[in-house]
This record gives sequence, structure tokens and C-alpha cells, in this order.
Amino acid sequence: MADDDAFSGSPLLNGATGVVRRLLGFGSPSEVEGQRFFSRAAGPTETVEVGGESVRLPIHYRRTDVFTAFFTAGRDAVARLLPEGLHPVNMGRDRTPLAISGANYLDSTIGPYGEVAINVPCTHGRSAPAIVSVALQTLFPGFGYFVVHLPVNTPLANDLGRSVWGYPKFLAEIDFDRTPGHQRVHLAEGGSEILSLTVPQRGLPVRDNRPWVTYATRETDLLRVTTPCRSIYQVLPGGPGVRLQLGDHRIAAQLRRLGISTRPLFSLNYLYHASILPAGETVDEVDRPYVGYRPGQRDLMGRGGGETPLAGQPAAGQAPVIVT
Repeated sequence: MADDDAFSGSPLLNGATGVVRRLLGFGSPSEVEGQRFFSRAAGPTETVEVGGESVRLPIHYRRTDVFTAFFTAGRDAVARLLPEGLHPVNMGRDRTPLAISGANYLDSTIGPYGEVAINVPCTHGRSAPAIVSVALQTLFPGFGYFVVHLPVNTPLANDLGRSVWGYPKFLAEIDFDRTPGHQRVHLAEGGSEILSLTVPQRGLPVRDNRPWVTYATRETDLLRVTTPCRSIYQVLPGGPGVRLQLGDHRIAAQLRRLGISTRPLFSLNYLYHASILPAGETVDEVDRPYVGYRPGQRDLMGRGGGETPLAGQPAAGQAPVIVT
């Protein structure tokens, strides 16, 4: 990958990235841009067939625009979505974090595509008591993110995600907008608005090379997917300037029913993100797979064979638009 491929955009953003590199003590720019990362962390390879096309795993994501806002939701309601063996992070007072992210994969080994993720931070195997801080719960060996919804905008990304990892993907209309001041994604499906998320491009710069761990179900297997990452992001406590607008889609109604908060806990704006997505490993068995949303269906299967309706109206007094 050429040196000027990983950080492109406005001169202001490129200059800010250079400052961040120096402040965080990075050595050569080529290391940040991923040359050594992809050679060191690639791991074993395999080829899978999806829709008549051969895809080599792991997938390399060399350049991605990413941003995330963390909200809270009702812990009991969220727990009903998770398969057995997974427990939402415990914030006390029946609250748990819920993350909404936009990821614009500009350069990957399966081509460019867009994705919006709705994830629940959770632990596998045991539930942490509320007296253990959220920060400490992220250090638990079984910590990761259960993927509730993962809409994408290319058939290959959709088919690959469902067949290999069991990710609850579906095809949707996804539009990204990036300026020096913000990153934004607009998500819709079947003529219905799902959500629009805007995250400011500001905050305390942090270098984070921890792997990204997600959980999903494939048939009766609970899979853990450990994705090596190299990241530089800006953390903005309280998320001032974050704007989440929910539409009229059934997923938007579901978020309201989960009791999503009207203000975020914090936001993350990524100045750089590269990752390597391998095949997952089976860590448990489930009675029923979690399939997530599929166009035309009425209900979303949850844990233990229960169902969480996607249809419905917001709770009384809850606004359809969240603005912070």
C-alpha cells in the first residue's frame, strides 16, 4: 500500500494526523499505515466459496473511515436479544451500553463497501456484578460485542458475513459524509428510514492496537471472532455534537423499545483504522441461532426461543429524534 493511501482527505485532516503520530510517539509513518501490521498479523489463510465466488480469508481492511457513539439501553430488554452464554455489560439500574457505528471500507480485499453496526458490549460465560466498573468489565477474558444488526450495501459482504460468521447482515442503502468537522452515515432499507448518525471529528487522541472481539451465532454454534486492529481515534466524553435521528423502520422502533438513551456516553472518531478479519472460533452452543432482521419478517428471534417484536411504536413520551 502506498504511503499516501492510508490517510487521504483534506489537508487539515492530514496535518492533524501527522500531529497525532508525533504526539503518540509513532516511529515511521509506514508502520502506522499498516505495512508491518498486515505482514505480522495475517495468520493462516483459507479460501471459502460464496455465491460462486472464491474469497480468501482473512479479509484485509487497509483503509476504513470509522466512527461510533455509545448510548445506554435497558439491560433486561437487551439481554433477551442475546443468545445463552452472553451477558450485557452491567452498569447498574438496569442499564447497559449500546454502540452504533458507521464503517466505510474504502480499501479491502473484498472491495469497497459500507456497513452500520449495532452492537452490545457483553461478557461470555459469566455476568459481572454492577459493583464492577464498566471499564474493568472490558478486561474480562470473555469480553466482546454481540452484533445485533449489521446492514451492508454489497451482496458479497452480505452473503459472506452470514455464511462464514453468522453475522446478522442485510442489504440496505448506506450513505456516508465526511468533512473536517464530522462523520455521518444515513441508513435506510426498503423505502424506510432506519437512522442517521453524526459524530464530531474531535476529542482526545488515543492509540489502540487491541483486537476487536465480536460474537455471533452460526446455526447452533456461538462464534467468537477476534479481529487484529491498528487504530488511532479521538475520544469525546459525553458526546457533545453527536446527533442520532431514528426513522420509521422497524429497527428504529426496536431501538426505542430497548430504551436507548437520549444522550451518548461518549463518541469515537477514528483518524486511522486497519484490521484483519479471520474466521471465527466456536466457543459455545446455542439452542437457536440469532438471525437478526430480514426484510419481510415480522419478528426478531432472541435468546432461548423468545421473540422480540420489531414492529410497534415508541414508548409514550419518547421522541422519534435524538439530538445532543
